Amino acid sequence: MLTINKQCLAPVLPKPEVKYETSASGETEANCTARSRPAAHITWDVGGDNRTLGPPVTSADSQGDGTTIVRSTLLFHSGLLKDVSVKCIIHHQGLKHPLTVSLNTNVGPATVILLSVCGVVSVLFLSLCIVFCKCFVCTND
Repeated sequence: MLTINKQCLAPVLPKPEVKYETSASGETEANCTARSRPAAHITWDVGGDNRTLGPPVTSADSQGDGTTIVRSTLLFHSGLLKDVSVKCIIHHQGLKHPLTVSLNTNVGPATVILLSVCGVVSVLFLSLCIVFCKCFVCTND
């Protein structure tokens, strides 16, 4: 418990929020924000890729209710989002495991192709089963 002005305050677990914006020059600014009590610690996972434009910049703003808003900003080349998964990782003492929020929710072309092929194969297999049943199993002799 955290004590402020002789009051015991229960921990507040972080609720992460991730936003990003890409400029016309191709630079992306990603912001990860978490409000909690006590303050959370934010890190980034860029899949080992070193196309960031420097280390993340983190700030913390104390709120009147004893919570702290922690904001971490990461700058990188926009092409990074197409190649690797960029993740904001929130660490907090009230969590057993860190919270991970991925920036890229879009699915890559390889995944789309794989899902499409699996769908076509499934339809063909189902059709083959129906034909097999009608021709050999489900005949009325």
